[in-house]
Amino acid sequence: MRKFIWFVFFIPCLLDASKYSDFVDALYYEKIGDYKKSFDIVDNITKIDKDPYLYKYLYMISVRAGMNNRSGDIASKIVEVDSTTADNWIIYGNSLAGEGKREEAYKAYKKAVELDPENIDAYYQLAVLSSDNIFESEKYFKKIIEIDPSFKADAYYNIGVLYSMKKDEKKTKEYMELAIKADQYNLKPYYFMATYYDEKGEWDNAIKWYERLFSVEPTAEVANRIAEIYLSQKKYQLAENYFSKTLEINPLNSKALWWLSLLAEERKDYASAKKYLLRIKGWDEDVDAVLKMSYFDIMMGDLKSAVEILRNANKKWPDNNEIAYYLALGLMDEGKKENDKEIKKLFELVVSTNPNNYEAKYNLAVVCERLNEIDCFEKNFRELLVKNPNDHSVLNYLGYSLIDRGIKLDEAIEMVEKAVSLDKENSAYLDSLAWGYYKKGDYEKALSYMEKSISLISKYNRENDPLIYEHYADILLKLSRYQDAYQNYKISVINGAKNSEQINSKVFSFLDKLEPYYLFSDSVLNCPEFKNNSNFNLEFNAEYRKFLKKKNIKFTFNGFLISIPKEKYISFKVLGPLFTPILEIEMNKNKYNFNSEIGDERISASDIERYSVLMSFIFRWYSQALYYWDFKKEIKSVKYENGCFYYSDIFKKGDKVKLCMDKNPFALDLIDYESDINMKIRFSDFRPTKQDYSDFLNYYMPYSAEFEFPKALIRLKSEEIKIEYGK
Repeated sequence: MRKFIWFVFFIPCLLDASKYSDFVDALYYEKIGDYKKSFDIVDNITKIDKDPYLYKYLYMISVRAGMNNRSGDIASKIVEVDSTTADNWIIYGNSLAGEGKREEAYKAYKKAVELDPENIDAYYQLAVLSSDNIFESEKYFKKIIEIDPSFKADAYYNIGVLYSMKKDEKKTKEYMELAIKADQYNLKPYYFMATYYDEKGEWDNAIKWYERLFSVEPTAEVANRIAEIYLSQKKYQLAENYFSKTLEINPLNSKALWWLSLLAEERKDYASAKKYLLRIKGWDEDVDAVLKMSYFDIMMGDLKSAVEILRNANKKWPDNNEIAYYLALGLMDEGKKENDKEIKKLFELVVSTNPNNYEAKYNLAVVCERLNEIDCFEKNFRELLVKNPNDHSVLNYLGYSLIDRGIKLDEAIEMVEKAVSLDKENSAYLDSLAWGYYKKGDYEKALSYMEKSISLISKYNRENDPLIYEHYADILLKLSRYQDAYQNYKISVINGAKNSEQINSKVFSFLDKLEPYYLFSDSVLNCPEFKNNSNFNLEFNAEYRKFLKKKNIKFTFNGFLISIPKEKYISFKVLGPLFTPILEIEMNKNKYNFNSEIGDERISASDIERYSVLMSFIFRWYSQALYYWDFKKEIKSVKYENGCFYYSDIFKKGDKVKLCMDKNPFALDLIDYESDINMKIRFSDFRPTKQDYSDFLNYYMPYSAEFEFPKALIRLKSEEIKIEYGK
């Protein structure tokens, strides 16, 4: 509440030339901030000349230089050389008040009032000194208003502050309102009342005053404080509104951007959260912001960006455990084996500085297992079991890792048995136990545990783990249950087994042991009815392009296929770049309709029709074979050898058809047709397809095909296949 009085000093006109020159030097040293030098010069002058102006100057310089030991004496000297001026007594009073001599200061200010009854500065200082006596202090402030009404706003404000010190909230508010009425643009009353209620925790009143203040002078500081109070009340939308107002005032306000980012995160709007965070200047220099940014990317499915952010942060802060930990997790999620050594180093850093980080040690063991560093994963898993002997996840992981390598089988099986006892309905643990007995050669016991695992997957509709089904198939194969083994290997591959080529090799090894009818019925597109909408690319081989005298022939089409096996119906339509039909064929039993807009002087329309009809007949026969005849009898009458079925007289007398599982043991991927027109169709890029009415993924849909004719090879690759099934 102290009011500082600034004095303007004039060079005394009575100084002789030498003293005048010295005083000018003093002013120079004051200007450059050498107050001590300035003080010494003027102090020397006062030894000869007792001009009060010189003492006032000395007092001002002593205050600026922090020469408190001299200020009091100089103030006393001022009133000694000139006791007739109110301002001199105010200076003296200020000096006394600064030394804590309140009563003497009070007398000095009273003397100033006697000399100048309308001296506002004197009344102000008297009001301040009288603050313990609120009524006397109020009297002095009101005297100031009486002398000069333009001081109303400040005087009422100070009276309000006095009443707040006495805990008189009603009077405080009354005088603050009077101060605002006197000058609605005086911000001090608004600030005082807002912070008054803010400190008391009366949030609603605080917000009202902050909002009044904001309406007079909208600042980012006030908008942020209102928003923060709304946050404390969990009124998130109102908080967001005020943080947005902050950005209207200052678009780069870091506090508002940070909170808006967190609020967007709270409602799972990670894209907006990231945008706000990106606008914070230097966000990538702040560890918390970097971790947030990587988290937002992960939640948006952009693991690559998250890892890149964490990599850059790891370069800046190589010893930061938190960044190292999350970078390691991100690299693990990427699933690239080439990153495993880096992941190991990161987890080792975390564990070395924080040995009690359970999750980091667990993941270190996991990555060591992936690197086949047996000592490393066994050591870390066993250390975790010392801390928590009943951690069934660790028991199973360590047990399975040893089992899979054929190491310490009895101990490993005991670990997994304990894991199963702690979590009896965990299908993965039962699989590990089954695999342990498989490794020991006890296939019947292995089968009993594996069947429990599979039943739990079905019971709880859990996601099919391809490794469990491969293990199941391996056990069944050992027990010579070839058909069941075949079916479970297929489920494993369809559900994304990473070692599909190895599984294919296993299946090819016993393909000849399966019943031909079963093999055929399980490998065709066996569904009652489907509609297929596909975008595909069409390319021709170099020899055929040369025949057509064209360097490049590559087209993109949209195709529609409808198949209704029970009616021997199939239709196929190809749309050109402008979505106009360029080829249509419809087959109903033994009749067909054909229309083509394709033509070239080197390819006759009749050849196009012959090939198109033949291809459609073959594809219909291939996809609808089970609905044509009693195939159980038919299969017995055809030749079957090494995964291939041989037929003759299918479309015309003397023709020969061979259907083979050439590279894929779970789908007929080669059709070889010999007649007056020879043609091969090779299907590839099989992907799992699920029927609407089935809970199982029961076959592949080929996304690529090659049509080989004499001198021509046409490649067709689907970009996207959308299938609707009938029932």
